[in-house]
Amino acid sequence: MIQIESPGAFWLAVLLAPLLLFAWRKSYADLPSSRRWLSLILRSLAFALILFGLSKPLFLLENKDQSILFLLDVSDSSSDAALEKAWQSYQDQTSDLSKDQKAALLVFAGQPRLLQTLQSAKADSETEIEHKIFHRRREKELQQQIQEIERGELTETARLDLEEKQRLLAEIRAWRDDISVAETNVESALRLARGVLPNDTFRRLVLWSDGNQTRGDFLQELALLKKAEVSVYAHLLAKKDTPEVLAESLRLPSEVQVMEPFDLELNLQANYKTPAKLRIYRNRFLVTEKEIQLKSGKNILEVPKLRLEEGFHEFEAIVAAAGDETLENNMVRAAIRVSGRPKVLFIEEDPLAARYLEEALAAEEIHVEVRPSGGIPEDMNDLLNYEALILSNVAANSMRPEQMGMIKRYVREMGGGLVMIGGEKSFGLGGYYRTPIEEALPVRMPIRKNVEKPNLGLILVLDKSGSMGGHKIELAKEAAIASAEVLKPRDLIGVVAFDGLPEWIVHLTDATELDAITQLVARLDAGGGTNIYNGLYEAYQALLESDAKLKHIILLSDGITQGSGYRELVSHIAADDITLSTVGIGEGVDVDLLQGMAEWAGGECYLTNDFQSIPQIFTRETLRASKSMMVEEPFIPQLVQGVDAVKGIDFSDAPFLLGYVATSPKETATVSLASEYGDPILATWRFGLGRSAAFTSDAKAQWAGDWISWENFSKFWGQLLRSVMSTGTHRELRSRSRVSVDDATVNLSLDVRGRSGAFRDDFQTEISLFQGDQAPKPLTVVHEAPGLFKTKFPIENYGEFYRLLVVQSQGEGASKEIVDMKTLAVTESYSPEFRNPLPDETALRTLAEETQGKFQESAAPWDFDGEPARTPKETWWWWILAAVLLLPLDIAVRRLP
Repeated sequence: MIQIESPGAFWLAVLLAPLLLFAWRKSYADLPSSRRWLSLILRSLAFALILFGLSKPLFLLENKDQSILFLLDVSDSSSDAALEKAWQSYQDQTSDLSKDQKAALLVFAGQPRLLQTLQSAKADSETEIEHKIFHRRREKELQQQIQEIERGELTETARLDLEEKQRLLAEIRAWRDDISVAETNVESALRLARGVLPNDTFRRLVLWSDGNQTRGDFLQELALLKKAEVSVYAHLLAKKDTPEVLAESLRLPSEVQVMEPFDLELNLQANYKTPAKLRIYRNRFLVTEKEIQLKSGKNILEVPKLRLEEGFHEFEAIVAAAGDETLENNMVRAAIRVSGRPKVLFIEEDPLAARYLEEALAAEEIHVEVRPSGGIPEDMNDLLNYEALILSNVAANSMRPEQMGMIKRYVREMGGGLVMIGGEKSFGLGGYYRTPIEEALPVRMPIRKNVEKPNLGLILVLDKSGSMGGHKIELAKEAAIASAEVLKPRDLIGVVAFDGLPEWIVHLTDATELDAITQLVARLDAGGGTNIYNGLYEAYQALLESDAKLKHIILLSDGITQGSGYRELVSHIAADDITLSTVGIGEGVDVDLLQGMAEWAGGECYLTNDFQSIPQIFTRETLRASKSMMVEEPFIPQLVQGVDAVKGIDFSDAPFLLGYVATSPKETATVSLASEYGDPILATWRFGLGRSAAFTSDAKAQWAGDWISWENFSKFWGQLLRSVMSTGTHRELRSRSRVSVDDATVNLSLDVRGRSGAFRDDFQTEISLFQGDQAPKPLTVVHEAPGLFKTKFPIENYGEFYRLLVVQSQGEGASKEIVDMKTLAVTESYSPEFRNPLPDETALRTLAEETQGKFQESAAPWDFDGEPARTPKETWWWWILAAVLLLPLDIAVRRLP
C-alpha cells in the first residue's frame, strides 16, 4: 500500500509539461523521428519520477507488533489490597511475552511516572518497582524498623543500619512527594501514555483506578484516544467495604461584625450507624467535646447563634468513631473574620509598665491585648487578628529571624500597622540594625556620626574552635563586621579569635578602616580546642594600653572552656573600668561561667540557640556600650510637620520628655516631632500596603512620666494608632464576601454597595493570594455585574489556610487612595482523594466503551482484532534515483550515432 504525503507536488506537472513539450518541438537535433519520440518518452518518464518523489510517497508495510501500556493508580485512595490484585495481573500478563509483544508500566497519582519502558523482557528491578507501588506500606515498614533500631543498643553496625534505613525512608517520602499521592490526575496519565505508545503497532492501554479524580478530567482525552485508535481496558480498583465516617464540611460565614450572631454547621457522612466523639476547637483551644450518635447517611450538626470578639477565628472539628480506618477525612477546618472595634497587639518587655498606654488607648475605643516579649506571634494567623502591632522596649533577639520577616510582610503585604516605641532595648539599642523590622520602620538604626560622645574601644573575642565550623563561624564573621559598621569614626575595634591559643585577626584599629577590617575578618576559620582565658587576656591587655574613654569586650563561645582563673581575670578587667558582655550559643556552653563573667564585669549575658540572632546581639551590645544612641536629657518635642497623629494637639504646652533613642529618618519618611538636635521623635511612612511609625521616646514613667498625666496623652496615642492601622471599612462603602470551595477550587464573590444600598463600581478591586512564606500572587478579578466582583483559584496544598487580601482603591499612581482593605481565610481540609468513599464506575465504563475497549472483563489484553498496524517507509529517494538513472539513456539516444 502506498500513501502520498504531499499530493500538491503533482500540480507542478500542469506548469512544467508544456515547457517540456515546447523544448522538445524546438529541438534542432538532427535525429530520426523514432529517436526524437524515444527521447521525449525518457524525459517525460524522468520528469514523472521526480514529481512522484517530490510527493513524498510512503510504503505502508504491515506490522503485527503489539504494544500495551499498563497504568496503575497508586494515589493514597487506592488500598494495598486492590493494588496487590492489579500488580499480580500485570505480572501475569507480562510474564511470557513474544518478540512482537512489548509492555510498559506507568504509575500515577497527581503526577504520572513511567517505571518501565516498552520492552519484551521482564523488569530487572521488580523489588524497586514494588516499593514505589506500595509506597505507603514501605514507608510504615521503614518507620517501624527505625524505631526498633533506636530502641536497641546503638552499636556501630546498628548506626550504619539506621543511617541506611533513614536514607531509604527519605527516598520513599521524596517519591510520594514527586507523584503527589494526595491527588489523582488520570487525564495527565492517559496523555503521557498516549505519547509513549508507538504509532505503527497494535496499541492498547490497561487502566487500573478507582475513577475518582481530583485534578483534570480524563474524559477530555476520549476524542484523542479514539482518533489514535487506542483502546482502553479499564479495571476498577475496588475500595474496601469497611466502616467509614467522613467529616464533609464545616460551614460558617467568611466574615461577620463583632457580636453578630452566626451559625456553625458541621456535615458528617457515615455508611453505618455508630456512636462517635466530636471535638470542636477554636483558635486551637478545645471549646466543645461530646458524644454523638451518627446514622447511616448524611448527618448535620448545628451550633446556633455564636458571637465572637474581633479578629480571625479558626475552627476545627474532629470526629472519631470505632471501626473507622480512614483518619485523613475525619477533620475539617474553617475560618471567620470578625470586624468591629480596632484591635492592637501591644508587646512590652515589662507588662506592668504597659498599663499607661493600654488605658490611654482604651479611652480612645481601641481594644488592646498586652503580651510580654515571649508572646510575639509565631505565625501570620495570629498576627492578622490585629490591626496594628506595638513593640515597646523589646530586643531583637527576643524574636527569631522568621518572626521579624513575618512582621515585615504583615505591614508591607497584608496592610498591617507597626509602631516601635523607644527604650534601652528598642531601635539600634535593641539590635534592630539590618533586620527586616528596620526595613519596615521609617527610621534607620545606625548612630548619628556627628554626636560628640566619648570614643569606644571595642574588642570582640570570638571562639574559633572546631565546633564553631560551618554556619556558626560565618555568622560570627557577619556579627564582627556589623559591629564595625555601627561604630563612630573615633571608635576603635579589634578582633581576637581563640581555640587552644589566641590569634589577633584585627589589631585594635580605627572603625573607619571598614574595608580592611572586613577583609581580615573574612579569613577567619574554625578548628582546634576551646580556651577562653588566653583570648580574653589578650583583649584585656590591648584595652589597657588604649586611650579610649569607654572600653568594652564582647565574648562569643559555644562550648566548655579549658583553664581556670576566670574570676580573678574578670575582676581585674572590671577594676580597670572595662565592661564585658558574653554570648553563649548552643546547648553545650558553660552557662554559669558566662553569666558570672558578665555579672562580675557589669555587662550582659546572652544565651541563644538561634544562631541567626548573633549579628543582632553584637550590634545591640556595640551600640549599648558606645552610649551614643541613648540621649537622656529633658526636652520638649518640636512640631515639624502636621499629620493625622498630631492633628488638633498643641505641643507648645506639652510636658517634658526625659530621653529618647537617637535614629535617622529615611528619605521618604515624614518627621512630625523632633528633638532640639533635630533627631526624629515621631516619624511615619507608608511601607507597601501598610504604615509604620517610630516614637523614639517611651510611653511609661522612665522618660514620659509627665506625658502620662498630660491631657492630650490619650488623644495623641489614639490618633497615632489609628493613622497606622490597616484600613477599615470606608464610611461610604459596604462590602460583603462569600467564599466557597468546590472540587479543589476556591470561589470568592464580593458584593460592594454604598451606604444607601446602591451598587458601587467606582472602585478598583484587587485580590491577592498568600500562602505560607510565598510572595503574594495577584488574582484575576472579573466584574460580573453591578457591584459584583468574582475570582477563583485552585487549591494546591490541603489542610493549610490560604489568605486572601482584598483591596479597594480610588485614583492611580501617587494619588491612589486605599479606601477599604480586609483579609479573608479559606482552606480545603483534606484532599478530595478521601472525600468520596465509592469508586466512580460510570466514568471508567464510559472511557472503555467509547474507545472500543472493555470494562471489568477478564479478556486477555493481548487479543487484538481488526486490521494490523502499518509501518510507513519513506521511498522518495527511490524515485529520484530512478529519474537520475534515466538521464544517461536520454543522452545516449540523442548523442550516439
